[in-house]
Amino acid sequence: DQFFADRTIFSFRCPVTLSNDAKAKHSKLPEQFKLPANIYAIAIDDSKIQRRLLAKYFSFAGIPETRVRILGGTTEEIKGFNDWAFDFVTDHPDDFFLFIVDENLEVNDSDITATKEVTISGSKCVSKIRQKLGPEQESRILTLIRSANDSAEDVAIYSSRAHGYLPKVPIKPGAVLEELTPLWLDRFPSYGGDLRHVKSDNHIPD
Repeated sequence: DQFFADRTIFSFRCPVTLSNDAKAKHSKLPEQFKLPANIYAIAIDDSKIQRRLLAKYFSFAGIPETRVRILGGTTEEIKGFNDWAFDFVTDHPDDFFLFIVDENLEVNDSDITATKEVTISGSKCVSKIRQKLGPEQESRILTLIRSANDSAEDVAIYSSRAHGYLPKVPIKPGAVLEELTPLWLDRFPSYGGDLRHVKSDNHIPD
């Protein structure tokens, strides 16, 4: 306490104790967070450089190379991505999946007279995949749209078709799990290191 001729200053300190919920939330820091062992990481991008960066991204996330699939090197891979993704998820009923999909996938569309470049929307692909999958299958995937277009309107569109958005920015090793942790826990709020019994109630877009 301090006393002055024109005022008196009282000091008060109150230590704060976190509730159990708050403790649980803050105890799972990015450096302590780990993705499940039974996860496949899947990405698609038409850029060779970006595909290499995505391979590093998954490595920084702690996902073994044997459980990573990166597509987009050919027009066939891009055009066939929806069917490929559906079949891959269906063929692995005991696994979980992290999808990172580029929003603007450029392909060459050939006909008899000309070859023109066509852009396929990655978020529309994701929406179609989610609709095609059954509820149990869809409950095991986290789909993220990666794009340099980050306006509020753009992000709202991505979020309506997928589970979240990743900005297309330089990849830093220490920031990968820091970025993925809230997205993963928002999708799988019951996750505690074992996803075998986790179910998601996220709505599948029309």
